[in-house]
Amino acid sequence: MEKPKSGRLGSYGGALVPTPAEPFLSDPRQELGRNVVGQKRGDAGAPTPPTACRPRPHPGGPAASHALPSPAAQAVLAGPASLLPGSAPSAPVSSPSSQTPPPLPAAHVRFPVSRSRGRGAASAPGLRLPARPARFAGHGAPSSGSRTAGASQPTRLGRLLLVILCSSGFSAAYILLCCWACLSFCLAPCLDPHPSTNSRPTVPGPLHFSGYSSVPDGKPLVREPCRSCAVVSSSGQMLGSGLGAEIDSAECVLRMNQAPTVGFEADVGRRSTLRVVSHTSVPLLLRNYSHYFQHARDTLYVVWGQGRHMDRALGGRTYRTLLQLTKMYPGLQVYTFTERMMAYCDQVFQDETGKNRRQSGSFLSTGWFTMILALELCEEIVVYGMVSDSYCREESHPSVPYHYFEKGRLDECQMYLAHERAPRSAHRFITEKAVFSRWAKKRPIVFAHPSWRTQ
Repeated sequence: MEKPKSGRLGSYGGALVPTPAEPFLSDPRQELGRNVVGQKRGDAGAPTPPTACRPRPHPGGPAASHALPSPAAQAVLAGPASLLPGSAPSAPVSSPSSQTPPPLPAAHVRFPVSRSRGRGAASAPGLRLPARPARFAGHGAPSSGSRTAGASQPTRLGRLLLVILCSSGFSAAYILLCCWACLSFCLAPCLDPHPSTNSRPTVPGPLHFSGYSSVPDGKPLVREPCRSCAVVSSSGQMLGSGLGAEIDSAECVLRMNQAPTVGFEADVGRRSTLRVVSHTSVPLLLRNYSHYFQHARDTLYVVWGQGRHMDRALGGRTYRTLLQLTKMYPGLQVYTFTERMMAYCDQVFQDETGKNRRQSGSFLSTGWFTMILALELCEEIVVYGMVSDSYCREESHPSVPYHYFEKGRLDECQMYLAHERAPRSAHRFITEKAVFSRWAKKRPIVFAHPSWRTQ
């Protein structure tokens, strides 16, 4: 068979087939005309109906199969005469079903492309069709691709915002969880009611006790720790004990409030290294200020209290009194419990008893603050004149005065039981003794007189 010349349309079984030398055109209408079944010039008859689109063999040559156009493509070719001038509608074409020609190579087959999706002729499955030419911006309606991209833009922004919010939420939850997990470890040293004996430095030197501030400069207490301490109670149990020499042999001697030593040296000793004083007992010290502040110049005074009377900024009444004492006796060492230390002592009471001090109407005693200070300052503690929590409930206990320097005024056990049973505004002496007994199981605390074992 004679091949069509380059650059012309060849007639191959009634189909218009592009030659290898002819390039593809970019216009879909031209390609549609090039890839559909053409009509022979001079043929007579009606346009080919859709039912006649069947392959037929090439006359006079080898059998071949041709792809036939869809009904919409035939309608385009069979339309106005301007498409094919001088041509007449062709008659229906049919091919015998007995012959099955081999398929035409895919490179020489073109199918019409529908102008709009969902209308007109459908594209042939399995073949890549020519892409529809894109329109430039400003000419005509936007393409379907641009409409899809515009519609998906808010969706992408929404997803991005959702990812950012979720990441922020997870990060905040992680930080809060870490803070909550580490909070107990951070507050354990501050709220531990039993200070550890291993917290002291191994290298000898002065220690800084930040819970106590000096008058008037407010500097923390700085001093050497005590290897052994004698905590002397003001109880009438000290009368006739004869422990004065043993008490003075301790490295540090801690006393409470206005308990004197003159006249009781054989029972309570002479030395006073540190004296813990209640804010209500400061006026009692002023009654004998020559003994407490003039002769005992080596004694360190630590005053506890809270409220407006101890306020440094507002100049509370008790604080002003302490300030005048430091002016009258230069070199006098006076310290006060800081507000943080007072809150710590309240928290220890609540942790040990399960009761809030304020809500239960309880007042902490000077012995409570003295024991907490001794736990910080001393390595070994020997307590004199403190009874156990069960002492006053025993039937055979002796009657002693509440204070050894106030004979015949108040009975010690009667005072303890009265305060323990009071609903409000009372000291809890017996409860505090039970707490001291538990502390003695973990710390080197010994109750010497009267001698009793911790339960």
